[in-house]
Amino acid sequence: YHWEMDPGPTIKDGAVVQLGNYQVANRLSYYLWGSMPDATLFAAAAAGQLSTVAGIQTQATRMLSDPKAQDTIADFFDDWLDVNTLPTRPKDAIVYPMYNSTMAADMETEFRSFGVAIVSGSGLFSDLLNSTQSSVTQTLAAVYGVTGVAGSSPKAVTFDTTQRGGILSLAGFLTITGQTNGSDPVRRGHQVLTRLLCGTLPNPPATVPPVAAPTAGVSTRQRFINHDQNACTAGCHNVMDPIGFGFEHYDGIGRFRTIDPDSMTPIDATGSITLNGQ
Repeated sequence: YHWEMDPGPTIKDGAVVQLGNYQVANRLSYYLWGSMPDATLFAAAAAGQLSTVAGIQTQATRMLSDPKAQDTIADFFDDWLDVNTLPTRPKDAIVYPMYNSTMAADMETEFRSFGVAIVSGSGLFSDLLNSTQSSVTQTLAAVYGVTGVAGSSPKAVTFDTTQRGGILSLAGFLTITGQTNGSDPVRRGHQVLTRLLCGTLPNPPATVPPVAAPTAGVSTRQRFINHDQNACTAGCHNVMDPIGFGFEHYDGIGRFRTIDPDSMTPIDATGSITLNGQ
């Protein structure tokens, strides 16, 4: 935390004030770098160059080209979708024997790099949600079913457009929102609803029955649909689960699949929700 300026007795709550050069330098630096201004930015403040749009743009452009800005951008994406908590999401070793701490670290690295590449490239939100370009290690290539990647250094790849595209199809997001032994429509739907659509949910009732355990012959989708028939779950799950069903082609670590492992039937990844009455 740092003071932008001494409030003083003459500044009223809600008042509009003119920031000085050093205050602007602080805002730029802590926003773009997450740290204090460097010598160049201090010099620009001392010379009064941060009192104009052109002066601020010059410094912002310089700062965005610095690797420190890439770290800040990567941190944003990491925090936004909770991928930085991957180490706390263990997976069932029987269901996912290939999953380990190395794979989790590679997933987070890819996720961060993907966000930085979009922001420093086209800068388009549509590309963030649709791009099929990424960089993966040999470990991650096995998850994605990508061939021709060897070693622990990330290599540029292009995903199959019929299977995935965008940040929500990356293994990091799908792993953090998957269950320990499978997919999780509720968790995935909740993330999209609250983090991308800015939706809010009412507080859950005191007693909510758990979703039935995986059962042979019953798909994940059907288990969650059955769960949503409970009167106490309708208010929340009817707006989350249909979104989450759209991710059913991905298992608990993000591998693409076409058959539900429990029911041995084709995946149904359709779903619809009502937003703003439509």
